[in-house]
Amino acid sequence: KVRDSYKQFEDKIGELKKWIELLEFAESRGASKEKIKSLQGKVEKSEEEFNEFLLKKKWLSGEVFKKHREYLTFLNDLNDPQERELSLSLVKKSLQKVHDTDFDLSYLEKGNGLHEFRRELRWQVYQIVNLGGLIDYNSNRLSCPSLRSYDRATLHRSNKYTKVVKMYDEQSCLVDYCLINEIALMVSKFGDIKDEVEGLLNTTGENDDRTPEKFLIRAEKLKQSWDEKNVLPILIGQLNSCS
Repeated sequence: KVRDSYKQFEDKIGELKKWIELLEFAESRGASKEKIKSLQGKVEKSEEEFNEFLLKKKWLSGEVFKKHREYLTFLNDLNDPQERELSLSLVKKSLQKVHDTDFDLSYLEKGNGLHEFRRELRWQVYQIVNLGGLIDYNSNRLSCPSLRSYDRATLHRSNKYTKVVKMYDEQSCLVDYCLINEIALMVSKFGDIKDEVEGLLNTTGENDDRTPEKFLIRAEKLKQSWDEKNVLPILIGQLNSCS
């Protein structure tokens, strides 16, 4: 539940940030007064929803910070075999859910559209690297069979999505860095497409949530490449070896 609350908080901040940036983008491109007014309304609505969320979920009270402390205590308890197995199980279930979901990239926001696919991939990386090092990278092995183009010289640890915060004292469950890096790359590449589509739809006056054809072709080609690499099943298999 604590993990889910962080995801909700991150989603709400991201939603508000999105509309603010789209408004700034539209103003810089000289969008029509009607479009500027529409975006200003969306910013105001998003601000109201964010404030309501903060109050409803008690993010501004001491109660939430108490949960934060309990969460940090939980990380210290990952030395317990049962907590370790539970945490790994939750990560694997989450990865499997994303792998099994049929995403429709022809839509930007609707249902399991382009934005949701990117959001889900980003969350998978977040939850892996923020388990205090329960899951960490194997520096002595690079066995990704579907990612043969990788070599150790290209695996930089500077990616903002892939840095593990180490708090776990016992032996970590080691996975190949190339797998996590590949997810992070997809987050970045789909993020670029998403931003371009949002900028287009929210400055041209178009209200359709459909992904324009030229962007859909890019997105589907990228998704096909992702599917062929079989990243999530390989990652789940490596996590299974730790159980």
